[in-house]
Amino acid sequence: MLIKKRGKTIFEVLTIKDFESFIVNESFYKYFIKFDVSHKKEIQELIEKTDFVNYKQVKPTIKSILKYPDTIYNKKFLKCMGWENQDIKNFIVKKQKQNSKKLSDLKKNNPDHYKDKTTTNVEYWVKKGYSIEESKNQIKQRQSTFSLEKCIEKYGKDKGREMFDERQNKWIRSLKNKTNYSEIQKSKSGFKYNEKSQSDILRHSGFKEKINNIVTHCTTNKNINDFIDCVLSKDDIKRYSDLSPYISSKIIQNFYQSTSKELKNIIYSKINLNQNRQYYGIPTYHNGIRYKSVGEYRVALFLEKNNLNFVYETNYPNSNMKCDFYLPKENIYIEFFGLLNGKNLDKLDRVLGLYKEKMNYKIKFCVDNDINLIYDLNENKLIGKIKSYYEG
Repeated sequence: MLIKKRGKTIFEVLTIKDFESFIVNESFYKYFIKFDVSHKKEIQELIEKTDFVNYKQVKPTIKSILKYPDTIYNKKFLKCMGWENQDIKNFIVKKQKQNSKKLSDLKKNNPDHYKDKTTTNVEYWVKKGYSIEESKNQIKQRQSTFSLEKCIEKYGKDKGREMFDERQNKWIRSLKNKTNYSEIQKSKSGFKYNEKSQSDILRHSGFKEKINNIVTHCTTNKNINDFIDCVLSKDDIKRYSDLSPYISSKIIQNFYQSTSKELKNIIYSKINLNQNRQYYGIPTYHNGIRYKSVGEYRVALFLEKNNLNFVYETNYPNSNMKCDFYLPKENIYIEFFGLLNGKNLDKLDRVLGLYKEKMNYKIKFCVDNDINLIYDLNENKLIGKIKSYYEG
């Protein structure tokens, strides 16, 4: 099956994996990984029986087969994108929490705008046509204890019992984390940043361990610019989303008496990444592995086609550094430094300069430790070097 654009063939699809790679590389779907097994037969028939598909018709054609809903909050959508059930559950829960927090912040910042949009406000029920007294009763009913009887009335006997038990267990677990009533009341009043030490604030944070360590180290800088320089030197920033913990953190904003917008502007002024492009290129999924770029994916294909068993992204001996590929049988490490391909290595911006330093450090590390390393900036030259090694 050919994919045509303006009458010209731009891609040939021979297998389902070819089609999956094309969809990922062209970014038709943000969340696509692979075709779910339930649709592979139909996709295979499409490939075999179709001569060509116009580029603009690729997505409508896929949708006609997958019949996915138009919202990521529907489990079926992510299932059609090739996600596993547990990943779907975790993703939706996380998204719902993020949206709930976002709405909560909006309500706090602009309460008047949300008065008639929130079921716990009289204005909401008055807008629905209730009187003031009826509106108060509606709120009272919603705020009363969610009893077993109400659960059964709302969800049915079996589901109601399950919902009630789940709520009770959640409530009991939350109480176990509190030593007394005063602590429960204290937790309701919010966290007083200005009354806490830096270590207390970071213990209260939701940062992952790595980011927590970076923030702990970098907040020793009193100047916000020095803090950001420290973060960029400590963290391996691959894409703009990696900056989100530093930009959106209330802890950092309060510490530097700043706003997320100010943090964002300062950070973006210090790095030179295309926001519409992943840092290492377009990520490509293949055989359950997410390669950081199309170049890495092509190197992997070459290794597979030549029956060269490899491990993707494993540590160098006695080091925390990772290589791109490792051939265990031959004890050879492979690095594709594609980010510098075609660049003037003497005139690099800050981010690429750090990348170059990391590249040089890896090469020197391998020389000093007698490690067999094959590397290049260009994927075709790298593949050629691997060929030469085996042919020689």
